[in-house]
Amino acid sequence: MQQPGAVIQVVLFLAQVRLKAIQCISSMLISSASKSVPSGPASALKDPSKAPLIAYLFSILMKAAEGEMKAGLTGSKTLSAAALKAVRCLAQAVNDGDALAFVLPGLASGLAKIMIAAGDNTTVYVLCDFAPHGTIKHVADAC
Repeated sequence: MQQPGAVIQVVLFLAQVRLKAIQCISSMLISSASKSVPSGPASALKDPSKAPLIAYLFSILMKAAEGEMKAGLTGSKTLSAAALKAVRCLAQAVNDGDALAFVLPGLASGLAKIMIAAGDNTTVYVLCDFAPHGTIKHVADAC
């Protein structure tokens, strides 16, 4: 029989692994976008054939943020904020209106679900600022 303390440690460990994985995605997108080298993860996301990959990345990041908000007081606000930051970094890395149009309905409904799950304790995160000509302006220094 497992002891309750051991179960809590495993849950905390898994939350840390999820947080580090999401932070790794953000760091990869930030570092590849800041380099002037035309190859790398950010440039690979500009390929139109990668639209399903982009949609999947957005989907898992939004589900991570939503899951933490639905957990209420037991959810990790740090993990939720990291997931939303990764969403913003991914949108800035793609930086293509046509590619983002493919995932925009899912992003809008995902953000609505996150805000509903957060309830009255909603913290508004600015994901990105869309410019009139379809590209994304950077709203923060590091994504």
